[in-house]
Amino acid sequence: MNFTPNELQNVVFRKTPMGFHQNQVYELIARVVEDYAAYIRENTKLREKNEELQEKLQYYKGIETSLQNSLIVAQQASEEVVANAKKQAENIVAEANVKSLEIMDRANRDISGTLFEKERLQRELEAFRIRAESLLQAQIKLMQGFSEDEPERDPHRRNPRENLTVIGK
Repeated sequence: MNFTPNELQNVVFRKTPMGFHQNQVYELIARVVEDYAAYIRENTKLREKNEELQEKLQYYKGIETSLQNSLIVAQQASEEVVANAKKQAENIVAEANVKSLEIMDRANRDISGTLFEKERLQRELEAFRIRAESLLQAQIKLMQGFSEDEPERDPHRRNPRENLTVIGK
C-alpha cells in the first residue's frame, strides 16, 4: 500500500500509558519501509530505463548525424554529377560544332571543285562546239565547191554514185 504525504501527516496513533501504541507504530513503519523500498526499486528501474533510453537516444543521434552527413555527401556527389554532365554536354556540343564546321568546309571545297570542274567542262564544250562548227562550215564550203556544175575539177568524182561498190554482188 502506497502512502501519500497527506496520509502520513494525518496518521494518528492511539496513546497508551507508555506513549503511542507500539504495534501501530511498528506496523506503520513496516508499511512505510515497504513503500520506501518499492519507491527505491521503482526509482532504480526508472534510472536504468532512463540510461537505456539515453543510450538509444545517443545511438539514434549518431545515426541521424550519419544520415545528415550521408545526405550532404549525396548532395555534393549529385552536384558533381550534374556539373560533370553539363561539362560533358558542353564538350559534345563543342565537338559537334567543330565537326559541323569541318563538314561544311569540306562541302564548300567540294562545291568549289565541282563548280571549277563545271566551268572547265563548259569551256571544253564551247571549244568543241566552236571546232565542230568550224569543221562543219569547212565541210560545207568544201561541199559547195564540188557542185554538180563542175565535175571536171576532180577526175575521180565524176559521179559520186559510180564509185560505190555494192557488197554481196
